[in-house]
Amino acid sequence: MYLVIRLVHVLFGALWVGMALSSAVYLMPILDILGFDAGRVMGKMRNRAWIIPVIATLTVLSGVWLFWSRGYMGPAAGSHPGMLFGSGAITGIAAYIIGAGVISRSLARATALGAELERAQPPDRAALAATIAALRRRATTAGKLVAVLLILTTILMVLGVTLL
Repeated sequence: MYLVIRLVHVLFGALWVGMALSSAVYLMPILDILGFDAGRVMGKMRNRAWIIPVIATLTVLSGVWLFWSRGYMGPAAGSHPGMLFGSGAITGIAAYIIGAGVISRSLARATALGAELERAQPPDRAALAATIAALRRRATTAGKLVAVLLILTTILMVLGVTLL
C-alpha cells in the first residue's frame, strides 16, 4: 500500500509541477497576447478544467497520508527529514489553496464573462473586457506564485528523501 501511495504522490506531484510551470511560463502569457481571442481558447479548455484540480488533490491527499503514516506528525516530526517534509507540505498545501481559491475561481469567472462579452452591446463590452483582463492578470500572478511554491516544495521533498 505504501509503495502505491508513494508512486501516486510522486507521479501526480511531478505532473502538477509540470502543469503549473507550463501554465505560468507558457500558456498564460500566450493568453495575454491573444487578448479578446483568449476567451475562445479558455472556453475550449473548460472541458478539461478538472484535470489540474484532480492531480493536485491526489498529490496533497497522498502526501498527507505518507506524512502521517511515517510518523512525521508524531515522534519523527523533529527529525531533519520530518522538518523538510513538513516545510514541503506547508508550501504544497499553500500552492493548492492558491490554485483552488484564486486561479480556478478567477479563470472560471473570466471564462463566464467571456461568453457574456460576445453577446454584450458596445457600451458594456469595455467594462466586461477590463474585468476579464483583471481576472486573467490575477490568475497569472497567482499561477507564478504557485509555480514557485511547487518548485520549493519539490526541492524540500527531494532534500527530505536524501536524508532518510
